Amino acid sequence: NKAIVVLIGNNGTILTKHTGDLIESEFVEKLTDENKPNLTSFFTKAKGYHVYIMLDTIDQTYKKKTYPMMRKFDLERIAKRDLASDGDKEGLKNYILLKNHKKSNPLKKNSLKKVEASKSDCLFITSSKSENISMWLNFIYELPNRLIGIYMLPVECYNFFIKITKLDPKTSSPSVLKLKENNIFCLVIQTKTGGARQIVFSDSSIVFTRVVNYNFEEPNFVEKYSQDIYSTFEYLKRLYIDLSIQEFEVINILSEKASDEIMRTKNIE
Repeated sequence: NKAIVVLIGNNGTILTKHTGDLIESEFVEKLTDENKPNLTSFFTKAKGYHVYIMLDTIDQTYKKKTYPMMRKFDLERIAKRDLASDGDKEGLKNYILLKNHKKSNPLKKNSLKKVEASKSDCLFITSSKSENISMWLNFIYELPNRLIGIYMLPVECYNFFIKITKLDPKTSSPSVLKLKENNIFCLVIQTKTGGARQIVFSDSSIVFTRVVNYNFEEPNFVEKYSQDIYSTFEYLKRLYIDLSIQEFEVINILSEKASDEIMRTKNIE
Protein backbone atom coordinates (compact mmCIF):
# COMPACT_ATOMS: atom_id res chain seq x y z
CA ASN A 1 0.00 0.00 0.00
CA LYS A 2 2.95 2.34 0.58
CA ALA A 3 5.85 1.94 -1.80
CA ILE A 4 8.13 3.86 -4.13
CA VAL A 5 9.11 2.17 -7.40
CA VAL A 6 12.25 3.46 -9.11
CA LEU A 7 12.07 2.42 -12.78
CA ILE A 8 15.54 2.83 -14.32
CA GLY A 9 16.07 2.64 -18.08
CA ASN A 10 18.54 3.86 -20.67
CA ASN A 11 16.36 6.92 -21.41
CA GLY A 12 15.84 8.10 -17.85
CA THR A 13 14.21 7.14 -14.55
CA ILE A 14 10.62 7.29 -13.29
CA LEU A 15 9.88 7.58 -9.58
CA THR A 16 6.38 6.36 -8.68
CA LYS A 17 4.97 6.75 -5.19
CA HIS A 18 2.08 4.39 -4.40
CA THR A 19 -0.26 5.26 -1.52
CA GLY A 20 -3.09 2.76 -1.77
CA ASP A 21 -4.82 3.58 -5.06
CA LEU A 22 -3.17 7.02 -5.27
CA ILE A 23 -0.15 7.20 -7.59
CA GLU A 24 2.30 10.08 -8.01
CA SER A 25 5.01 9.94 -10.69
CA GLU A 26 8.05 12.01 -11.52
CA PHE A 27 10.41 11.64 -14.49
CA VAL A 28 14.14 12.20 -13.97
CA GLU A 29 16.28 12.35 -17.09
CA LYS A 30 19.55 12.00 -15.16
CA LEU A 31 20.61 11.89 -11.50
CA THR A 32 22.81 14.94 -10.83
CA ASP A 33 24.14 16.88 -7.83
CA GLU A 34 21.72 19.67 -8.77
CA ASN A 35 18.53 17.59 -8.52
CA LYS A 36 19.59 15.39 -5.58
CA PRO A 37 18.19 17.81 -2.90
CA ASN A 38 14.70 17.76 -4.47
CA LEU A 39 14.83 13.99 -4.89
CA THR A 40 15.97 13.53 -1.30
CA SER A 41 12.96 15.59 -0.20
CA PHE A 42 10.68 13.37 -2.35
CA PHE A 43 11.86 10.28 -0.44
CA THR A 44 12.13 11.73 3.06
CA LYS A 45 8.54 13.00 2.89
CA ALA A 46 7.65 9.34 2.44
CA LYS A 47 10.03 7.98 5.07
CA GLY A 48 7.92 4.90 5.85
CA TYR A 49 7.67 3.87 2.19
CA HIS A 50 9.71 0.89 1.03
CA VAL A 51 11.71 1.27 -2.20
CA TYR A 52 11.69 -1.19 -5.10
CA ILE A 53 14.14 -0.73 -7.99
CA MET A 54 12.95 -1.98 -11.39
CA LEU A 55 15.40 -2.21 -14.31
CA ASP A 56 14.16 -1.49 -17.84
CA THR A 57 17.67 -1.46 -19.30
CA ILE A 58 18.94 -2.88 -22.58
CA ASP A 59 21.87 -4.86 -21.17
CA GLN A 60 19.97 -7.77 -19.61
CA THR A 61 20.69 -11.40 -20.44
CA TYR A 62 18.50 -14.47 -19.90
CA LYS A 63 19.97 -17.96 -20.17
CA LYS A 64 18.00 -21.15 -19.55
CA LYS A 65 19.79 -24.27 -18.35
CA THR A 66 18.26 -27.73 -18.11
CA TYR A 67 19.16 -30.15 -15.32
CA PRO A 68 18.14 -33.75 -14.67
CA MET A 69 15.08 -34.11 -12.47
CA MET A 70 16.04 -33.69 -8.80
CA ARG A 71 14.78 -32.40 -5.46
CA LYS A 72 14.21 -28.65 -5.25
CA PHE A 73 16.83 -28.30 -2.48
CA ASP A 74 19.51 -29.98 -4.62
CA LEU A 75 18.50 -27.99 -7.70
CA GLU A 76 18.81 -24.68 -5.83
CA ARG A 77 22.22 -25.68 -4.48
CA ILE A 78 23.53 -26.48 -7.97
CA ALA A 79 21.95 -23.33 -9.46
CA LYS A 80 23.64 -21.15 -6.81
CA ARG A 81 26.95 -22.85 -7.55
CA ASP A 82 26.59 -22.25 -11.29
CA LEU A 83 25.56 -18.64 -10.65
CA ALA A 84 28.65 -18.06 -8.49
CA SER A 85 30.91 -19.55 -11.19
CA ASP A 86 29.80 -16.88 -13.68
CA GLY A 87 32.77 -14.70 -14.64
CA ASP A 88 30.89 -11.40 -14.19
CA LYS A 89 31.53 -10.46 -10.56
CA GLU A 90 30.10 -6.91 -10.80
CA GLY A 91 26.80 -7.65 -12.54
CA LEU A 92 23.41 -7.96 -10.85
CA LYS A 93 22.29 -11.56 -11.17
CA ASN A 94 19.94 -14.21 -9.86
CA TYR A 95 18.03 -17.27 -11.04
CA ILE A 96 14.44 -18.53 -11.28
CA LEU A 97 13.41 -22.17 -11.08
CA LEU A 98 10.92 -22.87 -13.85
CA LYS A 99 8.09 -25.35 -13.97
CA ASN A 100 9.21 -28.87 -14.74
CA HIS A 101 8.97 -30.17 -18.28
CA LYS A 102 6.37 -32.89 -18.69
CA LYS A 103 6.72 -36.10 -20.64
CA SER A 104 3.36 -37.49 -21.75
CA ASN A 105 2.26 -40.71 -23.38
CA PRO A 106 3.53 -40.48 -27.01
CA LEU A 107 0.73 -42.74 -28.25
CA LYS A 108 -1.90 -40.20 -27.23
CA LYS A 109 -1.03 -36.72 -28.41
CA ASN A 110 -3.60 -34.93 -26.25
CA SER A 111 -3.56 -37.39 -23.38
CA LEU A 112 -3.10 -36.06 -19.87
CA LYS A 113 -2.56 -39.55 -18.47
CA LYS A 114 0.80 -41.02 -17.52
CA VAL A 115 2.42 -37.59 -17.29
CA GLU A 116 5.70 -37.45 -15.43
CA ALA A 117 8.39 -34.84 -14.87
CA SER A 118 11.52 -35.58 -16.88
CA LYS A 119 13.81 -32.59 -16.26
CA SER A 120 14.16 -29.30 -14.44
CA ASP A 121 14.81 -25.87 -15.95
CA CYS A 122 16.49 -22.87 -14.40
CA LEU A 123 16.58 -19.36 -15.85
CA PHE A 124 19.72 -17.34 -15.07
CA ILE A 125 19.28 -13.56 -15.23
CA THR A 126 22.04 -10.98 -15.41
CA SER A 127 22.14 -7.20 -15.76
CA SER A 128 25.32 -5.17 -16.01
CA LYS A 129 25.78 -2.67 -13.20
CA SER A 130 26.11 0.50 -15.25
CA GLU A 131 27.36 3.81 -13.91
CA ASN A 132 23.79 5.13 -13.87
CA ILE A 133 22.51 2.16 -11.83
CA SER A 134 25.43 2.48 -9.42
CA MET A 135 24.69 6.19 -8.92
CA TRP A 136 21.04 5.49 -8.09
CA LEU A 137 22.00 2.67 -5.71
CA ASN A 138 24.51 4.84 -3.86
CA PHE A 139 21.91 7.62 -3.63
CA ILE A 140 19.15 5.32 -2.31
CA TYR A 141 21.49 3.64 0.21
CA GLU A 142 21.84 7.01 1.95
CA LEU A 143 18.09 7.54 2.29
CA PRO A 144 15.99 6.61 5.34
CA ASN A 145 13.73 4.41 3.17
CA ARG A 146 14.31 0.67 3.17
CA LEU A 147 15.39 -0.82 -0.16
CA ILE A 148 13.53 -4.11 -0.62
CA GLY A 149 15.21 -5.34 -3.79
CA ILE A 150 16.23 -4.91 -7.42
CA TYR A 151 13.95 -6.42 -10.05
CA MET A 152 13.94 -6.85 -13.84
CA LEU A 153 10.95 -5.32 -15.62
CA PRO A 154 10.61 -8.17 -18.19
CA VAL A 155 10.47 -10.78 -15.42
CA GLU A 156 8.01 -8.85 -13.25
CA CYS A 157 5.77 -8.33 -16.29
CA TYR A 158 4.89 -12.04 -16.08
CA ASN A 159 2.44 -11.46 -13.22
CA PHE A 160 0.98 -8.54 -15.16
CA PHE A 161 0.69 -10.74 -18.24
CA ILE A 162 -1.16 -13.43 -16.25
CA LYS A 163 -3.75 -10.86 -15.15
CA ILE A 164 -4.23 -9.75 -18.77
CA THR A 165 -4.79 -13.30 -20.00
CA LYS A 166 -7.39 -13.99 -17.31
CA LEU A 167 -9.65 -10.99 -17.93
CA ASP A 168 -11.09 -9.15 -20.89
CA PRO A 169 -10.60 -5.46 -19.96
CA LYS A 170 -13.84 -4.44 -21.72
CA THR A 171 -16.12 -6.86 -19.94
CA SER A 172 -14.11 -8.09 -16.92
CA SER A 173 -14.95 -11.56 -18.17
CA PRO A 174 -12.59 -14.45 -19.03
CA SER A 175 -10.12 -13.38 -21.68
CA VAL A 176 -10.38 -14.29 -25.36
CA LEU A 177 -6.78 -15.50 -25.11
CA LYS A 178 -6.98 -19.28 -25.06
CA LEU A 179 -4.31 -21.63 -23.74
CA LYS A 180 -3.28 -23.93 -26.56
CA GLU A 181 -0.89 -26.83 -27.01
CA ASN A 182 1.99 -24.34 -27.26
CA ASN A 183 1.17 -21.59 -24.81
CA ILE A 184 3.36 -18.85 -26.25
CA PHE A 185 2.50 -15.17 -25.89
CA CYS A 186 4.32 -11.99 -26.89
CA LEU A 187 3.84 -8.81 -24.87
CA VAL A 188 4.87 -5.61 -26.69
CA ILE A 189 5.12 -2.64 -24.34
CA GLN A 190 6.51 0.87 -24.44
CA THR A 191 7.91 2.81 -21.48
CA LYS A 192 9.38 6.30 -21.38
CA THR A 193 12.50 4.93 -19.68
CA GLY A 194 13.28 1.98 -21.93
CA GLY A 195 11.38 2.48 -25.18
CA ALA A 196 9.58 -0.41 -26.88
CA ARG A 197 10.25 -3.97 -25.81
CA GLN A 198 9.10 -7.46 -26.78
CA ILE A 199 8.68 -9.96 -23.94
CA VAL A 200 7.84 -13.54 -24.90
CA PHE A 201 6.23 -15.77 -22.27
CA SER A 202 5.29 -19.41 -22.14
CA ASP A 203 2.58 -20.46 -19.72
CA SER A 204 5.24 -20.95 -17.04
CA SER A 205 7.87 -18.25 -17.44
CA ILE A 206 9.64 -15.69 -19.61
CA VAL A 207 11.25 -17.17 -22.74
CA PHE A 208 13.23 -14.13 -23.86
CA THR A 209 13.05 -10.36 -24.20
CA ARG A 210 14.52 -7.80 -26.55
CA VAL A 211 14.34 -4.06 -27.07
CA VAL A 212 12.92 -2.94 -30.43
CA ASN A 213 13.42 0.53 -31.88
CA TYR A 214 10.16 2.06 -33.09
CA ASN A 215 9.41 5.58 -34.20
CA PHE A 216 5.62 5.68 -34.07
CA GLU A 217 5.57 8.79 -36.25
CA GLU A 218 7.20 7.04 -39.21
CA PRO A 219 4.78 5.98 -41.98
CA ASN A 220 6.38 2.50 -42.20
CA PHE A 221 6.10 1.84 -38.44
CA VAL A 222 3.55 -0.99 -38.85
CA GLU A 223 5.70 -2.67 -41.51
CA LYS A 224 8.71 -2.72 -39.17
CA TYR A 225 6.51 -3.92 -36.31
CA SER A 226 5.21 -6.82 -38.45
CA GLN A 227 8.73 -7.77 -39.50
CA ASP A 228 9.82 -7.90 -35.86
CA ILE A 229 6.85 -10.10 -34.93
CA TYR A 230 7.64 -12.51 -37.77
CA SER A 231 11.34 -12.57 -36.79
CA THR A 232 10.34 -13.45 -33.24
CA PHE A 233 7.99 -16.16 -34.49
CA GLU A 234 10.70 -17.70 -36.71
CA TYR A 235 13.11 -17.76 -33.76
CA LEU A 236 10.50 -19.44 -31.56
CA LYS A 237 9.98 -22.12 -34.23
CA ARG A 238 13.47 -23.39 -33.35
CA LEU A 239 12.37 -23.91 -29.74
CA TYR A 240 8.77 -24.99 -30.42
CA ILE A 241 8.89 -26.90 -33.71
CA ASP A 242 5.12 -27.36 -34.07
CA LEU A 243 4.22 -23.76 -33.19
CA SER A 244 1.81 -22.23 -35.71
CA ILE A 245 1.27 -18.53 -36.40
CA GLN A 246 -2.36 -18.93 -35.33
CA GLU A 247 -1.22 -20.02 -31.86
CA PHE A 248 1.13 -17.09 -31.43
CA GLU A 249 -0.83 -14.50 -29.43
CA VAL A 250 0.48 -10.91 -29.34
CA ILE A 251 -0.63 -8.35 -26.74
CA ASN A 252 0.22 -4.70 -27.46
CA ILE A 253 0.35 -2.06 -24.73
CA LEU A 254 1.27 1.01 -26.75
CA SER A 255 -0.06 4.48 -27.42
CA GLU A 256 -3.61 4.64 -28.73
CA LYS A 257 -2.39 5.91 -32.10
CA ALA A 258 0.15 3.10 -32.53
CA SER A 259 -2.38 0.45 -31.45
CA ASP A 260 -4.96 1.77 -33.93
CA GLU A 261 -2.46 1.59 -36.80
CA ILE A 262 -1.57 -1.99 -35.93
CA MET A 263 -5.22 -3.01 -35.73
CA ARG A 264 -5.89 -1.50 -39.16
CA THR A 265 -3.24 -3.61 -40.86
CA LYS A 266 -4.49 -5.77 -43.71
CA ASN A 267 -2.20 -8.61 -42.71
CA ILE A 268 -4.73 -11.14 -41.42
CA GLU A 269 -2.16 -13.33 -39.64
